[in-house]
Amino acid sequence: MTTIEDLLRATLADTPVPAPTTDPVAALDGRIRRARRRVAMGAGVAAAVVAAAVVVPVSLLNAHRTQGLGVTHSPTPTTSPSTSAATPVVLMAHGAVWVSHGAAGTFVLDQHG
Repeated sequence: MTTIEDLLRATLADTPVPAPTTDPVAALDGRIRRARRRVAMGAGVAAAVVAAAVVVPVSLLNAHRTQGLGVTHSPTPTTSPSTSAATPVVLMAHGAVWVSHGAAGTFVLDQHG
């Protein structure tokens, strides 16, 4: 061996090894916690998107029921007190048949052709 190699080995043997400044287990634990938070937040966002995908069409469906179908029509005739609530009322207007059946609402039956 040369004197340089001897000096290098002696210096390396005398130099203390620095202790690690971070705990690898704590670093791993922090990464796992962050990953779990991301998954939980992603699941919450996904649940909100699914809820909105269900609520918005249902609310639009109810809006169509309360506003009608965008067709201006004459008022439906009222039933006489002697008829029962289950008796349908039929009205022909504007090429469509309007059928009102108690609390069920107003339905439009259109004839094609």
